Amino acid sequence: KLTRSDCDEKHALVSELRAQVSELKQRLSSEVRDQEMTKGNLEYKLQDVEKELQLREQELLTQKQEHRDLKDQKFELELERDRYRRDSERLEKACTDKQDVIDSLREDVKQMRDEFDKYRCDLEK
Repeated sequence: KLTRSDCDEKHALVSELRAQVSELKQRLSSEVRDQEMTKGNLEYKLQDVEKELQLREQELLTQKQEHRDLKDQKFELELERDRYRRDSERLEKACTDKQDVIDSLREDVKQMRDEFDKYRCDLEK
């Protein structure tokens, strides 16, 4: 049979356990609120990071397209440069050929003058 002091002791123990449970509930509730706030903050940051990632991906796609466009322009410029180089070489050869013809004609004119001068000298004698 339980004595009154045993009952009081058990009652005090139950009261202490209830107080501990209440305190533990409060701490857990507080921790849950803190974790929910942290979760909310992290979700908000995640959304910001995802938006930033999308922005960076779009910028990267734009830069890649610009790079492709620049490569195409470079290729076109190289083709144009090669055409000008070939035209320049062709014109230089044509000029050289024409200069050779001019030099040859000058030589012919000189020979004809020499012959004419000789002929005139022969006539004057």
